[in-house]
Amino acid sequence: MRLILFALVFVSGCVSYTPKKTPPPELWELYSSPRADLKQWRIAAKLSIKTSDDGFAGRIDWTQKESSYRILISGPLGFGQVKIEGNQNSASMRKDDQVLFGPPEMLMLNATSTSIPINNLRWWLSGVPSPKGGPANFSDENEDNRTMSFSQDGWYLSFSNYSSTLLGYLPGKIIGQNDKISFKLIISKWRTPDS
Repeated sequence: MRLILFALVFVSGCVSYTPKKTPPPELWELYSSPRADLKQWRIAAKLSIKTSDDGFAGRIDWTQKESSYRILISGPLGFGQVKIEGNQNSASMRKDDQVLFGPPEMLMLNATSTSIPINNLRWWLSGVPSPKGGPANFSDENEDNRTMSFSQDGWYLSFSNYSSTLLGYLPGKIIGQNDKISFKLIISKWRTPDS
């Protein structure tokens, strides 16, 4: 009789148990805490950008040192290479023998024909909201607890393919979209700026 009673209690306990999902802010803490202060890094990635009537596909090599960055963008045949260097306030862009100066977003628009917020993207790349942007609203994570998503400043962002790197636990795939533009970054490698 005791064995039957124990079995019933055990089975009913198993049936009613549902694993507790980690609320998004806690998940964000888990993913971002080792790298919330990530100030120096370098990535190599494939970049694709789509609008309703245009698109861009190429490669990006981004080096971040504190608030300064260098972004190398190479595109399809005939595009060549563009170098954008600057900080959160101003930047310069060099393509072939031409040099332009201005806000980072304007230079990105000139380079790729689309406007992506570079100052926010610097933070979004590592899977965290920009402290310079507006409030971030977190979405539920996927069941595998390996996808993170939030919205900020009119952009919805999704982060996946996390892996352990020398710089921390970082995403390998980033998708961003607003009502006019979408972009996808597939990061092949996270490394230190001088490597």
